Amino acid sequence: MNTTEFSLQFDIYYNSIASNQAPPVDEYEKSVFLTNAQRDLIVDIYSGRIKVMSFESTEEARRYLAPLVVNIKYEDLVRDENISYHPYKLFQHEVVVEGQSRVEDYFPKDICYIVMEYANLSGDECLKDERIEVIPITHDELLRTLKNPFRGMTDRRVLRVDENNLLYLYSKKDLKSYNIVYVKKPSPIIVADLSVYGPQATVDGKQIVTECQLPEIFHREILNRAVLAAKQAYTNVQQSNS
Repeated sequence: MNTTEFSLQFDIYYNSIASNQAPPVDEYEKSVFLTNAQRDLIVDIYSGRIKVMSFESTEEARRYLAPLVVNIKYEDLVRDENISYHPYKLFQHEVVVEGQSRVEDYFPKDICYIVMEYANLSGDECLKDERIEVIPITHDELLRTLKNPFRGMTDRRVLRVDENNLLYLYSKKDLKSYNIVYVKKPSPIIVADLSVYGPQATVDGKQIVTECQLPEIFHREILNRAVLAAKQAYTNVQQSNS
């Protein structure tokens, strides 16, 4: 359904379950409730709380979030010779969005969940482009992990550590590239031009009408969740005022 249908059907469902004394929900509030419902639904799908739609549980389920799955490759990796074990250091990368080039931190700001991380090996033809697993660890784990021959760097895995705006990859082998496959945050669902409510009335920093990016199969669930959240918000206000 498009944004107009979202707005009209929101009113119908809300009026049918809320008290006749409940105040109407304006377009800005609808946009907030719908966007939050969409975000919560993605969390539930990815975490497996919705068994029939669990992410990647079936080929059909893969298609559900396919519009939000992104694969980014970082190439021209350089080792930092000033640090023990000489990790590869990543700090920024160039991206092109809507035809415009810009520089972002090593992880895109629209990451919702990382699905998979892997590195491609460089070197001789036997290892060229071979994929190996990348394992994220904390700073507390790093030193004891590196010194442990059973948990540290091996020929079959790379360790990743984050530090401020930097990312370090510890690898015994030379790397050609580092790849992240992730589910991105969807655009908000904005059902009307929000500029009429003032410059501060934004949803995820946007005010223009924005359609739902998820497949049609999700729209009814998003709508139901949004309406229930609006009813609960009104109920909470009533209880706090009583």
